[in-house]
Amino acid sequence: MTTETTQSLEQMQAEIAALKEQRIQELEMATAQRELDQLKSGKLPVEPVTNNAAIAGEQIGDIKLARVRQGLNGLAHFVAGPIASVYYGSKTGYWMPTLAATGVAVIGLPLALVDMGLTFALAAPVTSCLLMCNQSSEKRRQLGILLPEQADAMMSEVTRF
Repeated sequence: MTTETTQSLEQMQAEIAALKEQRIQELEMATAQRELDQLKSGKLPVEPVTNNAAIAGEQIGDIKLARVRQGLNGLAHFVAGPIASVYYGSKTGYWMPTLAATGVAVIGLPLALVDMGLTFALAAPVTSCLLMCNQSSEKRRQLGILLPEQADAMMSEVTRF
């Protein structure tokens, strides 16, 4: 590497660190402002479900899973099973349902000759859909939220620069 490239990489890393610090300060100020507004209105400040400044990169994946609309997930798997499985895997970064459905399809392929493809057509999408919905529900429970809209709000606060 040349000296210029090394210096520009160091400058970029310093800028990224400064932006992260600035974002943390903005979130702390927003939290303090909410508490002040609550005190002015006569309410006691309520602790947020999560501290947005403390949300790490691995928790963004949890929020992505919590954002899954389970009804639409089921409908998508009913209409286009393999496509929906790959779509939700890429959207959330959670590929286990897609891999499990592929395994079920491979196992169900010999049965397709006996039952005219019914097991092959139904078992894999149902497996993928149920695994994704169960994982989504679990992540919502862990994050202390009930609805995917709450996860959307959490994601918008975390990813905003």
